[in-house]
Amino acid sequence: MADGHRAVRTLLVHDGLPIMAAGLPAMAAWLEHHGYPAQVWNRYADFAHRGGGALARPLEGVEILGISVHWFYQLPSAMHLARTARDQGFGGFILLGGFTASLYAEDLLGRNLALDGVIRGDGEAPLLELVRQLSDGRSLDVVPNLVWRDGGTVRSNPFEYVGGPDELDALEFGGLDTICNLEHHLAASSWRAITDGSPGLPGDLGRTFYLEAGRGCSVDCATCGGGRTAHRLHSRREGFVFRSPTRLADDVERAAQLGCTSIHACFDPAPGGPHWFRFMDEVERRGIHTSMLFECFGLPSRPFLERFAQVFEGGGLILSPETADERIRRRTRGFPFTNDGLEETLTRIGELGLRAQVFFGYFAPLEGLRELRATQGWVRSLRRRFGDHTEVFHYPYSTDPASPLANNPRDYGMRCTVQSAADYERAMATQEPWLGNLLRHEPDLGEPGEWRVVSLAVELDAAVRRDLPRLAESLEEQLGDRLDAFFLKLGRKLVNESAPTLQRSHLADLVRLETEGAP
Repeated sequence: MADGHRAVRTLLVHDGLPIMAAGLPAMAAWLEHHGYPAQVWNRYADFAHRGGGALARPLEGVEILGISVHWFYQLPSAMHLARTARDQGFGGFILLGGFTASLYAEDLLGRNLALDGVIRGDGEAPLLELVRQLSDGRSLDVVPNLVWRDGGTVRSNPFEYVGGPDELDALEFGGLDTICNLEHHLAASSWRAITDGSPGLPGDLGRTFYLEAGRGCSVDCATCGGGRTAHRLHSRREGFVFRSPTRLADDVERAAQLGCTSIHACFDPAPGGPHWFRFMDEVERRGIHTSMLFECFGLPSRPFLERFAQVFEGGGLILSPETADERIRRRTRGFPFTNDGLEETLTRIGELGLRAQVFFGYFAPLEGLRELRATQGWVRSLRRRFGDHTEVFHYPYSTDPASPLANNPRDYGMRCTVQSAADYERAMATQEPWLGNLLRHEPDLGEPGEWRVVSLAVELDAAVRRDLPRLAESLEEQLGDRLDAFFLKLGRKLVNESAPTLQRSHLADLVRLETEGAP
């Protein structure tokens, strides 16, 4: 029970993008375990599946409104949601949490008077203490990691809590029944939908459970806001911590009972180590039948692939070479590998009946026009030679807060236009939707107009691959004689064959790209 005192009700809200931070259901279940009523509301899922996400009903009886700003994409929706709640008469405590909120806590409180606080870093213990203090009517100055508004002053409490193995193993990350609109949440969580349909991936990926296997990282990758240095900045975490394989299997088992049909894991800070082998042993021992997608930080070993194929028949691996240039990869990735090594791994994946997704990014740090062309050529080669079991993507990079690229862009031959929370909010409001509101850096080489042409060329390549003939035709018209012969040939082939057009809401924005300044 809640220590014999009045228990305030907490609502934790996710909005802004399809994937929800895995910690929200765990924190709600942690509060429930201690006698404090709590739920999670996936507002994004309600908008996606019924066109509505009104606040009035979800806020009934709520006294603490927690809004997730884990990824910077969520900043505009979170700030708007806080203001809307106040405008509609919500008189409770409004707080933010997550990586991005942690980095910009004082700034966010200073710019949005609707906010009462921000919890920095790991949130489970601080949130529980905040709920206790508000339930008892006591002071907030004892809540660890909290930045809060005390009258007209913004105060920062000591940053004391960093979750260790025991604390993380005590949490129920598979407790998805704390999500009040669970069916809509599961429908919106599909990895297949997030990656343009992913027709080549195995199994039923329509209801994906994103498994929190641990926290922190052992390395820094140039574009990642979740690396070793970033964790030190936003969570005060040194290194990384794995959750126990038994607790991971508990989460997977519980999520499967609640309707999830696939697992997605993105935590591989010790590639080739024993941890994931012990997890797979536990899944097999319990007879849990599910599909799995595993994001490899390095190249998976042959024993890992063989064991993965035994436990997750037809499962999928995600690999991120990011560029074709091995020299650049060595400088920008924590676990670099060779091009030959990747191709050998893709061959083994196919031989074992597994699937793969391979991700490249632009603009890659240190990558000039010559290197980008080489990357585009390798992308086409991989699709041609491994396309029976591998999907290859060339996406714009996100400019993640606290990433090495964002912190020191010139070290990577880049210029970066975002630094503060206000910069990110502004960028999200003005960035071209065709880039997915991700990219706020560009190479500090050549003329900006030159890179616009390169961006358009990459998008034309993607339009051809995605069977978007009208889009390809529009891009050709914009590029004109500035486009090289290869892309013209691809675009004309698609348009002339009248391939089926997929209607996407951002097409109208895509064809209005600014190219006037291109040489």
